[in-house]
Amino acid sequence: VAKHAETIYSDHLIIGGGVIGLATAARLSFQGPTILLEKNPTYGEETSSRNSEVIHAGIYYPPDSLKTQTCIRGRSLLYSLCNKYAIPYRKLGKWIVASNKNEISQLHQIHQNATNLGVPINFLDKNYFQTTEPNIKAVEVLHSPETGIIDSHSLMNLYYSIFDDNGGIPSFNTTISYINKGKDYYLLYAYIGDELVVIKTKYLINAAGLYASNIAKMIDSSLFKDYEIYYCKGHYLSYSGNVFLGDDKLIYPIPEPGVKGLGVHLTVDMNGSIKFGPDTLFVDDVNYKFTVNNLIDKFYEEIKKYLPSVDQTKLRIGYTGIRPKLSKSRFEDFYIQEESSKGLPGLVNLMGIESPGLTASPSIANLVAQQLGYSTKYDFV
Repeated sequence: VAKHAETIYSDHLIIGGGVIGLATAARLSFQGPTILLEKNPTYGEETSSRNSEVIHAGIYYPPDSLKTQTCIRGRSLLYSLCNKYAIPYRKLGKWIVASNKNEISQLHQIHQNATNLGVPINFLDKNYFQTTEPNIKAVEVLHSPETGIIDSHSLMNLYYSIFDDNGGIPSFNTTISYINKGKDYYLLYAYIGDELVVIKTKYLINAAGLYASNIAKMIDSSLFKDYEIYYCKGHYLSYSGNVFLGDDKLIYPIPEPGVKGLGVHLTVDMNGSIKFGPDTLFVDDVNYKFTVNNLIDKFYEEIKKYLPSVDQTKLRIGYTGIRPKLSKSRFEDFYIQEESSKGLPGLVNLMGIESPGLTASPSIANLVAQQLGYSTKYDFV
């Protein structure tokens, strides 16, 4: 079959059309011919469109981690992209609440971490938060003014349009069946429907999200045998009740141990609708159905810790998302690595890109370009 398929040549081939693949494709399309492969009928169908759409400040993770560095840099890049290209966003700020005395020390740790990183953060006066938002139960509140929300679809449309304007070639409904390292290129066999396409590319970017470890193993099963992506499902509920007396804001409880999740938090979307989520549930396969019994009861118990007035009858099934985690129990950093040290020059693997990946996306794209040896000339700024 292979010899009948025409071979397509490219400088860059990106596997995965989520927000990270799109940002990277946009960035690399300034450097030369770029192809984007995506298995779904269009881009941004999975993790990138099934999340809280929050622009994160970058205050939770270890200071020297890629999660912290790309988030802080990505946040400022993202706000400037939003302003430059009129992408809808709202810089609402976030309250992190200690709802009892036992949580205060953790709140102070987050404050210290943010202060060390130079990220704006402040404690709110008790009288102020009790009068401004009497529905929120808190003994102490930490305010993150840099946190916001974004229309993630508009962001992905922007990345895609940059890629497209620069002559990038997308291929949707595409499955990869074979990847092999040649002398100074990578050879891929892919199917669009049942039509075989053969691609030779100088640089290969694995931004396959939930499937990134599968792709890495397809490239070299022994080198990447220890990399596993765990599917962590999160459910979201919508809420038709009222919460705020003051302006819309995001409300977060104290994060789960090891920052496995940031707790069942309250976020607001661009239309001002309130939603709660996500929880953390490890699953064996990718499906977006609501599978948990008594989910509304379970959420209700979590939410009323910081919002005792929550009306359970106004909680509704919303949507689900799945995040690609590199560990089930402990903190794992983003894996973003040009693999020359493993004998695979020109391959960049991006694995475990969960939260704060959306915020970090322009910074991650710049980092990939840097790892491939490109100058900063066409970086997102």
